[in-house]
Amino acid sequence: MSTSIKVPPKYNPGLYAQTVQSPTVTNTTTETSIVGTGVGGMMIPANGFSAGDSFHGKIGGVISHQNNDQLTINIKSNGLVLATTGLIDLTASTSQGWEIELDFTIAAIGATGTICTNGNFAYNRSTGSLEGFVFQDVVNFDTTVENTLDITVQWGQAKTEDQIYSSNFVLYKTYLNQIL
Repeated sequence: MSTSIKVPPKYNPGLYAQTVQSPTVTNTTTETSIVGTGVGGMMIPANGFSAGDSFHGKIGGVISHQNNDQLTINIKSNGLVLATTGLIDLTASTSQGWEIELDFTIAAIGATGTICTNGNFAYNRSTGSLEGFVFQDVVNFDTTVENTLDITVQWGQAKTEDQIYSSNFVLYKTYLNQIL
């Protein structure tokens, strides 16, 4: 016998939509959020997760940098790094598009729960070709506390030529572990 899953009549999987471009992160080596303001929220209340809950996010904008400049992108919750690109060397890019696509799954709940995060960061080079990096991690994740998602960038050097901002970010729930 199969169990049927019913979606609540007013179920909206959308959690957050950025409506205002983020500030441009430039000429600094300080780790800075790249998420602009928007509608909805990126906070899940304490004990609000169930094992199997899954989420998808996509953020993008414009990036400029010189050849061999370095950048780190971190996906975080309450300061905990869920996944990172690590320090990456970039190929020259001037006012080109970039995008990060992310998937998260709560593997286990509780104070010693786990979250699986994978994603990719891609940007257009000034030559017209695309360059990308894939990242994945599984970390301990406390689901008994309020958790707020953030995406940060940190330049490896402070130069006015290094600029990045986001113009769009959407976050939604892709799997709701709930049988009605």
